[in-house]
Amino acid sequence: MQNYLVRYFSNTAIELGQTLSFDMPDDVKIVVRDFIPQDPQGVPFSYNFLIDATCYSETAEKAIEETRGKVEGVLSLISLSLSTFVEPSVVNMVFDISPGNVDREILQYLPFPYRVGPIRKFDRDVFSILWSCLEASNPENRSRIHRAIRWYRKTLLEYDPFDQFLNLWIGLEVVNELVKRKYGLPYEKPTRNCPCCGKSVVLEPTLAGVEYVVVELSKYSQKTWRSVLDMRHPLAHGFGKIADLDRRVDDLIPVLRKSLLIGILDLLNVPENLRSRIIREPLGHIPKPYLKVQSVLYDLPLEDIISGKSNPRFELVNSNITTKRTKKGLKLQLTDLKVELRGCQVECSPPLFEVAYPMDPEDPSADIKLSVK
Repeated sequence: MQNYLVRYFSNTAIELGQTLSFDMPDDVKIVVRDFIPQDPQGVPFSYNFLIDATCYSETAEKAIEETRGKVEGVLSLISLSLSTFVEPSVVNMVFDISPGNVDREILQYLPFPYRVGPIRKFDRDVFSILWSCLEASNPENRSRIHRAIRWYRKTLLEYDPFDQFLNLWIGLEVVNELVKRKYGLPYEKPTRNCPCCGKSVVLEPTLAGVEYVVVELSKYSQKTWRSVLDMRHPLAHGFGKIADLDRRVDDLIPVLRKSLLIGILDLLNVPENLRSRIIREPLGHIPKPYLKVQSVLYDLPLEDIISGKSNPRFELVNSNITTKRTKKGLKLQLTDLKVELRGCQVECSPPLFEVAYPMDPEDPSADIKLSVK
């Protein structure tokens, strides 16, 4: 097990004016401090947090997994204390700070300059299907259907998987009553009976409509439905370990996304043979691409890092972007980058580069070719 420092960055409108330190469970330590750049006149133009989280882990990637939830918890509490926004944190760097090591792994995420991104063209025929079905629907149902559509749309804007899950779940709860009404499903179920006569004295609304959409309309198994409920309860009601939920939520988001979309289309009475044109792989809010740089720094003492004598980091010192469009409309970007190691006087292994770039999952022509000179 190595001792890693994971450095996060978050934009905010809060000025701490001090350094905050936290001892967290699982031997994780978190330090939050200001990062406030200024213009030439000395006026701050951006308020940000730098967050250092240290932990013991097997790999740099696992160190991120083990610290991210705890960092978000601390930032959420700071946000709550002032009712001021703090954006979700972004990993900037992972660094090996194990005592006794002289060769230290560094993993860094740098902004990747780009101009060409994924896009989908408007399909008037598909839109007309939805519009005409909505116009023909029961006016009493339209308000709920509109709200469900907005929750679906909101999910495509979210980065955080927990927020995506909850938005989709709320959308399904919005259509729950309409589905129960359409298919004659039970509206309530007894939860407490009279000890004397056995008659039901306490009833509560059912999730029969949501279950019908997931299992019957979307063709998922009862086991999958139970997994959805097992995720929904701790997320919505605040129990369960964040790390455990983090590992499971990504597998269930596609289930809820497809189910909510099918539920909406079913309530709109979109013909079965036309639904496949609308049920597509989502193109969500496009995150900023980044360049992942990984290397080993040779003969770098821990004392130099702790004292501040060394602040090792890779920096993007130069970039040149050229773009063109082919006769077939294909957009191309060529980016020349120069990355240098700064902040320390040591040698490093040849850096490994990897680009994480947003793509349309339905666009087979999208490709990234990385050439390192």
